[in-house]
Amino acid sequence: EASTARDLKSQSAYPTAVSILCGHVVLLSLEHVAVLLGFCLGCILMSLELFVVSSPESHTLFLIGWIQLCNVVVLVRFEDIDIVQQLQRECSALASEKSHVQERHARMRDFWSKLQQLTDLWLYRTIPRLNLYSEIHGSVGGMPPEECVQALGHANEVLEAFEQKLPRLQAWRNGGELPDTLKKQFRDAVNKVCRERGLDRV
Repeated sequence: EASTARDLKSQSAYPTAVSILCGHVVLLSLEHVAVLLGFCLGCILMSLELFVVSSPESHTLFLIGWIQLCNVVVLVRFEDIDIVQQLQRECSALASEKSHVQERHARMRDFWSKLQQLTDLWLYRTIPRLNLYSEIHGSVGGMPPEECVQALGHANEVLEAFEQKLPRLQAWRNGGELPDTLKKQFRDAVNKVCRERGLDRV
């Protein structure tokens, strides 16, 4: 992935035009530059063999000539070859982006799954209990001081026994041990108790 990003960044400057004497040369890519340099180097070597070396070897001239012919063929067809290379780079970039999207999708799916589990826990277990505690607090708060202490102690004992009988937290999550029907029954039952008037009835 990192190499793909570097390749895309290095290719972003191409194509570019370079002025040479009275004309200009269009450089399509780094590979195009490499082939052009190879062709120029071949011309230099051929000139040295023909005009500097006193007795050039035929097989050396043949080898240089063959390489130059290959370079010419590649340069003539390079635009088509470069299009294929660009498509390959784009395919690699798309494959890398697809992988990133799939990873983000998996993370988001895991996040929403955990959020749904916490939503069930909060909706069916936490909110009804908070409503119940609020009703008890309101009932105790309206009593005379001497009755408030006794009622508060009794309420704490009842609530402690109530909490101990509740299933563990994991059972309330989505896909846990408790089915949705039991969760809803618990919520409705606690809400019904909260609608009662008076601490004794609660």
